[in-house]
Amino acid sequence: MALIQDFRGNRTKAVFLLNKYEQVDFAPFYIFKARINEGASREATLALIKKAIELQPKQWRYKRIYAQILSQNDDTQKAIKVLDNTYKSDKENYVVGLDLINTLMLGNQYEKAEKILANLYVLPFEGASDSRKFYRQTKLMLAYKAMEQGKYSVAIKKIEEAEEWPAHLGVGKPYSNLIDTHLENSLRVLIYTYMGSKEMASKYADLVKDDLIKKEEVLDEIKSITLKKDQRMF
Repeated sequence: MALIQDFRGNRTKAVFLLNKYEQVDFAPFYIFKARINEGASREATLALIKKAIELQPKQWRYKRIYAQILSQNDDTQKAIKVLDNTYKSDKENYVVGLDLINTLMLGNQYEKAEKILANLYVLPFEGASDSRKFYRQTKLMLAYKAMEQGKYSVAIKKIEEAEEWPAHLGVGKPYSNLIDTHLENSLRVLIYTYMGSKEMASKYADLVKDDLIKKEEVLDEIKSITLKKDQRMF
């Protein structure tokens, strides 16, 4: 009845029906209750998800939901721990693997994200693009960090890696004329400028055709490769 009421747009009635019961030996009950009870506190919502996990400890989807709620509330490190343990139990689950990578990126742990990306195998499907975006942002962020540390050769190498399209990530490479390398070349301009290589800096500056390439603008553009955190719960 609660499912029907919610489907009909009567969410208040659906919540009222679910609240009649406390101890139910059925994990989806708690997931549904957590999803529709929008006025509940984060702690109450997490408690419901945790109850579902206790009933079905092998159900990775519930752990993914749990981590997502933690991440949305800036509990990034706890979310990473949940996803890391879940992914370690099944390295073939690329859905959890991508969630882990995305959360590591949110936590500025790009080195760890890179290691997982190197061994992640994503089945290709229409519209898939997240794995490639995660890969590109990770490599460019590592290039940016290397530039700041004066490791210019490492930075250039990471940019070259960012331009690759690894087959194991499940995203096919477009035609060359459809690939935008403006950001990669902008970062190259900065690196070669710091290196004192005016010729190379000028070469890539001509490609990006910007009057001025600011360090902060390049960093902001790298961070914007992936979408903002999804605020939907599940």
